[in-house]
Amino acid sequence: MIAICDMQFESTEAQCVMWQNLNKIMVNNGVPNPNFKGFMVDSTQTNWNTIRIAYGSGDASEPMVDKELTCFFHWSQSMDKHTKQHIKLGLQKK
Repeated sequence: MIAICDMQFESTEAQCVMWQNLNKIMVNNGVPNPNFKGFMVDSTQTNWNTIRIAYGSGDASEPMVDKELTCFFHWSQSMDKHTKQHIKLGLQKK
């Protein structure tokens, strides 16, 4: 299943409403307790926090081991950002 929701504001409260409604739709269609293989969201912490609340322990600070994924695009952006921040310019290509 792929769920896409475009929001004007990236607040945890607004995103929780989306997941709660998706859960209701799944229950109404015979899927009461989904066990997703993983989640892929963009790198916004609000998105991860919401997923952890809705499908994890309920604690936004507690990661979901082996279920938090990212796409190659956002992984590459993160790698580039951290490389530039933490590796000397002359060593970055290595």
